[in-house]
Amino acid sequence: MKIDNIKTHMTWTIVILAALLIGSLSVSWSTLDEIPTIVSIALGLSSLAVAFIAIVQSLSGNSTLLSSLSKIESASQQAFTATKSVEAAALSLASKVSLFDELPQSVDAIGKKIDQFTLSASDASVSNSAPEKPEANADQAGRGLNLVEMYNDGTNGTAIAMYMAAVGHQKNRSFDPFEAMESKYISGMINGYLIALKSSGAIKADFVDGKFHVRDMPMDDRDIIIKTAEGDENEFIKKLVGAANKHFAESAVETPQ
Repeated sequence: MKIDNIKTHMTWTIVILAALLIGSLSVSWSTLDEIPTIVSIALGLSSLAVAFIAIVQSLSGNSTLLSSLSKIESASQQAFTATKSVEAAALSLASKVSLFDELPQSVDAIGKKIDQFTLSASDASVSNSAPEKPEANADQAGRGLNLVEMYNDGTNGTAIAMYMAAVGHQKNRSFDPFEAMESKYISGMINGYLIALKSSGAIKADFVDGKFHVRDMPMDDRDIIIKTAEGDENEFIKKLVGAANKHFAESAVETPQ
């Protein structure tokens, strides 16, 4: 074979090597965890192998120059495609990283909503001597409806328990949110609320044979958590315990420890 043909083959080989090198430098190797990218690199390396085989075949006279050039051109095209795939993967990764830049803004928005809820809860609470406001009942009914919607939407039960623990710190609270739920949710809801009260130290209770046994309600917490609008300090807890024990058999919630 003529020297010019060998130079042509070597030129195409160098082009392929350069294309692969540029592609490998366009992204960090530590981020190549996507299957399409790995496959593209593998195709590029395979194309390089085809190019070398074409050169060997040309030098040994087993193929014509036209066939060799065709194989090399095909290999270079595959290398070019692999390089583009690597670049696309890098852009895809960059777009994913940009989502994390937006995350703090979302967290900040959630924090503001929590602050607004805390302020609303504080405004809704009243002293022992203050008269009950009509709008407080409407607000409480609204909270009950929201609670049902949260359950129907499949909201995490822990979030529900935290929500009710917060509402429980208000004097003017109602048992209606519990009664408005479907029976299969009542036990999990009430058990979660009682566990939240126990964990916070508001009550001291045991869970034996599928039933809650309230042993003590510290004086420091009675006026804040337990007292109801009617003035019966134990009524709300009694209703909670009674409903929890009544509906526990229907609940799919794990037995609390």
